[in-house]
Amino acid sequence: MYTDGPNFKHWALFIDDEENPMILHIQGSAGNWRYEQRNHHDPRTSNRFHQMIKVGTIRKSQIQGLVASAMALEIKQTKSNSNCQNWVLDLIADIDGTLINISDAAWDSLC
Repeated sequence: MYTDGPNFKHWALFIDDEENPMILHIQGSAGNWRYEQRNHHDPRTSNRFHQMIKVGTIRKSQIQGLVASAMALEIKQTKSNSNCQNWVLDLIADIDGTLINISDAAWDSLC
């Protein structure tokens, strides 16, 4: 999570890969969200970094599948609750049980 103003936190999915740390997220605003992948980016080096919640571990061989899932995930532009948090939660739900297994404790910390 990043601090995004006094009342907001921006959510992104961070892949902590030694060779290519990256974040997957959406940027923009309601009705104008767009997917973005930032390669060679570690959010812990940002002055806006707020918090990291570990949701699981992924094998290196599955990272491209995760990226493909993120790229293919629908960005709900027209819903009033469309935001970066819900997109990250939708992505985690999409890959849970296939690419990674999310524990109940991890789900509880996100919701």
